Amino acid sequence: MTIDPTPARRRRAQTQVDFVVAAGLLLLVFGLAVGAVVPLVAQTPQSTSDAGAAADQITADRVAAWVVDLLGEPTDGTGTSAVAHASPEPGTLSPVCSVAFFTADERLAAGAGCPFTRVELNGSFGVDGVRIAVYDPGDRPGIDRAIVFGVETSHGHVAGRLTRSATTESSTRSTDSSRTGAAASSRVVTIDGEAYVLTVWVW
Repeated sequence: MTIDPTPARRRRAQTQVDFVVAAGLLLLVFGLAVGAVVPLVAQTPQSTSDAGAAADQITADRVAAWVVDLLGEPTDGTGTSAVAHASPEPGTLSPVCSVAFFTADERLAAGAGCPFTRVELNGSFGVDGVRIAVYDPGDRPGIDRAIVFGVETSHGHVAGRLTRSATTESSTRSTDSSRTGAAASSRVVTIDGEAYVLTVWVW
């Protein structure tokens, strides 16, 4: 009796084919998984950075609008409440309240009837630092370009540079530096009939 070895050989050959196909599919799946994960990992720092920059820009816009609104209440410097006066044009800042705000002069603010007396910038906006400056439209942006503005009040002539800065304890950037922050927002404003640019930097 003769035994035909062909079926056994066919089974061994089929097993080898199955192994090769399975190994190929495994490598293919692994390659696709690695190809999908690597770009995500590589993009994570950039995505985080972009989100932080966008948040800083929103904060800068919010601070700029807040300052313009805060200093937009008119006053004649006599102590009369600002509510008693007509509303100014959008972007028109009170001269005396602007000086009081940027010089942090609580007595001047109270005496002029400004809608604030003490305003703390440090840590108020959820950022490490904030800078605000008012400068001539023809100048380059920077706190070193801030104008010096003076007003006459019942206490005499008061003048100050229209710039203000604050940082948190964790910030590594000096408030005296002329470098700009991570995000900036500007508004065209009018003080005593003259046009200026108010810019806010945050980081």
